[in-house]
Amino acid sequence: MKLIKISVLLLIITVSCSRVKSEADKITREYIEKYKPDITVKSASIDNITLSDITLNTLLEIKNNLPFELPIEKLEINLINSSGDIFANSVSSEESNIIKIPANEAREMNMKSKAKYIDLFQTALGAIQSESLKCNADITVTFNVYGMNFNFKYNVEINFIK
Repeated sequence: MKLIKISVLLLIITVSCSRVKSEADKITREYIEKYKPDITVKSASIDNITLSDITLNTLLEIKNNLPFELPIEKLEINLINSSGDIFANSVSSEESNIIKIPANEAREMNMKSKAKYIDLFQTALGAIQSESLKCNADITVTFNVYGMNFNFKYNVEINFIK
């Protein structure tokens, strides 16, 4: 009788392990690329203006479209002026640890950047006069799931308003 119970238990464990493996096999690079995170700019504002620089706040929402937790290792935003040059940068990994986004949920991330006037000379005068700054942003999301590394790049237009 004990042998039968052990045999049944081993059979259940074997079936369970094969199911877990078959679920993991469904998670391919193509699957993750198809359901990659969505990024939305929730708000953008000029936080502070000094004689030497402008502090910019960008509130991003990252939506996890995958059926499992997404561990974002790095979130980077490069702000690009009208001449195509990067004038400000912010990287999440320098400020915090891994951002974990539960399956099919969204998280907001505030990114602060300091822009030096010398780096934005073409748009600095207009930004001071109108108290707003329009630019493009290259956003990169980096994560690792099931032993696969991913770097997804997004490009959005942002209008910072004081």
